[in-house]
This record gives sequence, C-alpha cells and structure tokens, in this order.
Amino acid sequence: MTVSRRTVIAGTALVSIAALCSDLVTPPALATSGGPRAVPEGIPVSENGWAIVESTGYGMAVWNSSVVGTVLSYDVRLGVVESVLTHLIQRYHYEVAPLHEGDLMGWKAPRSNVGAGPHSNLSSGTAVQIRPGHFPTGTGGGLFPAELASLRRILDELDGLVAWGGDEKEPDESLFWISANPSNGQLQNLESEIRSGFDKPGFGAGSRIALRWVVR
Repeated sequence: MTVSRRTVIAGTALVSIAALCSDLVTPPALATSGGPRAVPEGIPVSENGWAIVESTGYGMAVWNSSVVGTVLSYDVRLGVVESVLTHLIQRYHYEVAPLHEGDLMGWKAPRSNVGAGPHSNLSSGTAVQIRPGHFPTGTGGGLFPAELASLRRILDELDGLVAWGGDEKEPDESLFWISANPSNGQLQNLESEIRSGFDKPGFGAGSRIALRWVVR
C-alpha cells in the first residue's frame, strides 16, 4: 500500500494534538502520585528520606493545596502526602484548636542543613507547621491537656506515620511530618482509609469519630 505525504502529515498532526491534549488534562497530582518508590541514589533527601524539592508550581512535586473547611492553603507534596497531612490539619482544626489565616506553613526552600533534623522535611514537601507563631522552638507544654489528648488520639489513628515535633528532644509543637519513607506502602493504606470516609455521613474529619471506625 502506498502512503501519501498528505497522509503522513495528517497522522503526525493528530499525534501532536493528542499529546498536547494529554498534557492539558493531566493534573500535576496524577503526574506525581502513584505507588511506593525509593529515591534514586545521589538525590538530596530530607531526614525522612523524601527527595528535596527546589521550587513549587505546575509540573513540580509540590503544589499549593487548599484545606477544605478552613480558609487556609499550604504548599505540600502531591499524592499520599497531601492526603494524609491535609487530613491531619482538618482534624486539628475541628478537634484540637480552630485555625485562622496565617496558622499554616508548608514547604520551605532548601537550606544548607538538609538532612540535619525534622525541619528539613519541610523542604521535601512532607511536613507542615500548624500555628507556628504559638509554639516557640525548644519550648514544650503549649497545648492544654484536652488539646493534647485530642492530638494524641489523632496521631494514634494515623498509625504512627505522622510524627510530631512536640516529642523531640528540642520540641517544636507546631511541626508535623510524614515519618515513613517513600517506599513504605503503609502510606497508601492509610490514604485509602482516609478516603473511605469521604462518602460516609458522620465520619471523617470533623466528626470526632475515630478514623478506624470508618472501615472496621
């Protein structure tokens, strides 16, 4: 069969248009989410083993995400990290203390001390500071007993996959981070538990019902 030049040009144009449309309809979240995978050797990582992100925005691993139920948004690594940390923030807002404008800080540009401590996790988009102005670094006891009890319950229901700076030797009670590395499949399981409560009235963030009761 003879293929004309016009046929080749038309076919090439269709392929180019299809590729362009694919780029336009594929959100950054789909491009960066997925199953567990280790960080390649030689890539700078934060303390928890996630790759450092140099900048944020379209096409990057870190994107600005709104927290439903609040007026807040923050820069966070897309995918399972976003799901887990946003759930934590929502529950903190409903069960620990109400959050207001300026009470949330996510990704920070990398510094020379990357890998030196839990604050380095901010530079990989896997950490968040909640009410950073309320808790001076190095000082504990900033939460009332009832607030602390609620926070402990939330962290327990997150299966230990989120760590709290209040438990560090030099505490920062505003700091929370993903404690599992990128290859830990438990994060996907936790995200599935969180998402299973989205369509069930009376469950999920703000219900004051234990997360595990949603699926067990």
